[in-house]
Amino acid sequence: MLKSLKALSFINPVTITISSILVAIALFLSGIPILEMIELKTYDLRFRSRGYLKPVPAVVLALIDEKSLDTEGRWPWSRSKIARLVDILSRDGAKVIGFDIGFLEPDENSRLGLVQQLGREIETLKIDNPELSAFIQEKQLDADNDRALSKAIQTHLPRSFWDIFST
Repeated sequence: MLKSLKALSFINPVTITISSILVAIALFLSGIPILEMIELKTYDLRFRSRGYLKPVPAVVLALIDEKSLDTEGRWPWSRSKIARLVDILSRDGAKVIGFDIGFLEPDENSRLGLVQQLGREIETLKIDNPELSAFIQEKQLDADNDRALSKAIQTHLPRSFWDIFST
């Protein structure tokens, strides 16, 4: 009997902790999804123990759906249209605006291309008119949809947030 008690003496809190950690690491490295299942089950348990929470009206989703496409036109919308959307949402009190789309390439804008082509043609013809140059530069800024979206986002994001990403 004394020998069986001595055999169990190696079981102490430190041994149990180290053994548990080693088993967890082995399960993780082996790719067995049991740890993920345990995590998901405990996540469910936390939600059940918290109880039902009534949704608050503070969160509103502005979605682009079939009705939006019928009203505003085909997708993809120009960046200037999305900039106007940012302006409207901010004016109506939106604190956070998120996009589930990527603006990965410059906006292809035929109006901007035409203004730029006109400016190049005026340079080629060596027309030196400051008023005409100022007019073309102004129209080029007005036609730049990427600039319009950037300006709308900069205007409506909190200054401290924007400073983080502008450096």
